[in-house]
Amino acid sequence: MFFAFLAVGIIGSLFALLALEYLRDVFTWPMLLPPLLALFIVGIYHIWIGARTMHAGIYPPPGVMMPFKQQLQTGLVAYFIAAGQIIIGLCNLAFAIFVGIVTKQVM
Repeated sequence: MFFAFLAVGIIGSLFALLALEYLRDVFTWPMLLPPLLALFIVGIYHIWIGARTMHAGIYPPPGVMMPFKQQLQTGLVAYFIAAGQIIIGLCNLAFAIFVGIVTKQVM
């Protein structure tokens, strides 16, 4: 699961960098704002899920709806999942902020 989220982050970052490289002459800020906002919101969601998992000690945490049937993970496995969720969330937030700053400076 960690590698799937990491792959999505890497693919999203490559698309953002390609957009910056090939569309320098075009005003790219309106084109990049929706994906960056989505990346920011997903980052906050990952941090929230990670914090709830660490607090409850079980993944998925109680009260969180999952789109498919998930086996409950407890103990050290739940802790590692929570740590991964928090790291992924922080990476998403940092990347969204970084691309936003770089895009504003290029313009």
